[in-house]
Amino acid sequence: MDKLNIATSIMTLALIAFAVVKGYFSDNKKQDEDMVQMKASCELKHKAIDQNIDETKRVLVLIQENDLKHIEYRVGEIEKGLIKIETILEERLPFKQSEE
Repeated sequence: MDKLNIATSIMTLALIAFAVVKGYFSDNKKQDEDMVQMKASCELKHKAIDQNIDETKRVLVLIQENDLKHIEYRVGEIEKGLIKIETILEERLPFKQSEE
């Protein structure tokens, strides 16, 4: 009976030790896999964010160029209008200096 109790105790201890070791390494392996997946996910997110930033920069440059072209066009139109007004005023209103 003593031998049976000792054998049972040894087997129980061995199974407990095996379960503890397996649980420890199993958790570490799962955590390592999770970390690899999280790292890959972060890299993909960073790439997507970088692409969004680059696209936003490109769009802002286009907007700035468009605004400058638009302003240049408007200034040109204003200059044309001023030349027309000057011409009309010169024709309609005599200058005092030219009369003297």
